[in-house]
Amino acid sequence: MFVSRKAILPFLFACCNSLFAQNIQNPVLTGVADAGVMKYNGKYYLGGVRTNGDFYVSKDLTHWSKPIHVVSMNNDWSQNTGADNSQIHANDMLYLNGQFHLYWSVNYWGKDKHAVHIVHAQSQHVLGPYVEPDKKSWMDNRIDPKLFKDDDGQLYMYMVRFTDGNTIWARKMKNPSQFAGDPVCLFASLPNTWETIDNRVAEGPWVIKYRQRYYMMYNANHTSTHWGNYQLGVAEADSPLSFQNGNKYSYPVVESNQSILEENYVDVLRYDGKYNPFFAYTETKPLGGWTLPVYKDSDWKQGEGGFAAEEIAGSTTRKFGTKWDSSFLWLRKNFTAQQTRNLALRVLHTGDTKVYLNGLLIYEKGGSNYCIVNLEPKQCAILKEGNNLLAIETQRGIRRFLTFLCLT
Repeated sequence: MFVSRKAILPFLFACCNSLFAQNIQNPVLTGVADAGVMKYNGKYYLGGVRTNGDFYVSKDLTHWSKPIHVVSMNNDWSQNTGADNSQIHANDMLYLNGQFHLYWSVNYWGKDKHAVHIVHAQSQHVLGPYVEPDKKSWMDNRIDPKLFKDDDGQLYMYMVRFTDGNTIWARKMKNPSQFAGDPVCLFASLPNTWETIDNRVAEGPWVIKYRQRYYMMYNANHTSTHWGNYQLGVAEADSPLSFQNGNKYSYPVVESNQSILEENYVDVLRYDGKYNPFFAYTETKPLGGWTLPVYKDSDWKQGEGGFAAEEIAGSTTRKFGTKWDSSFLWLRKNFTAQQTRNLALRVLHTGDTKVYLNGLLIYEKGGSNYCIVNLEPKQCAILKEGNNLLAIETQRGIRRFLTFLCLT
C-alpha cells in the first residue's frame, strides 16, 4: 500500500500487567510484512515485503529456514528504474495442474518512474526459479493480489487500486495468467465509520468459502504507527463478485490495541489526583543533576504531553499537545505511583532517546524504536510509593514527535 507520510517522533511510558501481551516474543519473521504463505507437501513457503524475491520454509510456522532466492525482477518494463527485487511485495502463491504460480505487487514511487503493478511468474518447482511468462508487460495496474479458487475450479483475483483511497476490486480469471472479463469494483472505506478514523484505506483482501458463503477479510485505516488505527474487517457475500459496502460487518473483527489503552487504564502522568497533562521542558541542555527529583526546574517551560512538529489528524497514538521545532528536547514529569510492581515502558521514537526514573537510566536506544519494554525487578525497585520523577532526553530523527503515558 502507499499513502503519503507526515513527519513525527513519539515515546510513551506505561505501567500495567495487560500491556505485556503487546510484546510479541515469537514474530513469524522479524521485519517481514504483507506476507503470503503456501502449504505444499507438509511444508510452508513464505514470501513478502523485505524478502527481496526469497522464500522462507517451515514445517511448523515457527522455525524458518534461511532465505532461498526464487524470483527476480527480470522484465523489460522495470529495466533502468529503481523497481528492483526490493519491490517484490505482498506475495500470493497457487499450485495448479503441476505448476506453481507466484504473484506479487510492485509498489514503486520513484523520481525516475512510478510502477504500481501486479506481476505473475511460474515454475515447475516450489522453490523456483519463477519466470514471468510475459516479460514485456505487467499483469494489472493494481496491488495486493489474492487468488481464490472456488469449488467448481473457477479462479478469481482480488486486488487493490488507488482510487477513492485504496479500493478493493475483483476479476474473474480465464487461467492463472489471464483474466476473463472486466474488473469489478467491490468497495472502498466508508466515511464516518471505524474504517476511516484516519485515511481512506481498504486493502489486503483475503477470501474463503465456508458453508456455501463467501467471506472477505480486509484491512482498513493506515498501517503506520503514526496513527495506530489499522484494523481487520469482514464482508460476507453469496457469490465471489458480490462483496460490497452493504454486506460488510459493521464492526472490526480484530481491533487495534491502541484505542482501548486509555479507556481501560488511568494515565497517572495526567491524572495524579487532579488533571495535569503538563511536562516541564527545555530545548537548551540543562546542568548536571537534572534527572534527579531534587533538581529545580521552575525556570523550564510548561507544555502539554504530545510534543510534535505538527498534528496528525486521526492519530490514536500521537496526540498533539505542544509544538516542538528544535533539534533536542529535555523533559521532566513528577507523578505519584500507587503500586511499584508489574511495570512496562511503552516506547515510540525516531531519534536517540534516554529515559531516567528517579535519576537512574532505565531505557536507552539510538535511532527509532517502537516496543514495550518490561521493566526488570531492579528497575521496578527504583519506583517509590508516592512522588516519582520521569526524565527524558531526546533528539529529532527523520520525524519529530514525543509523548508519554503511564498507565495503571
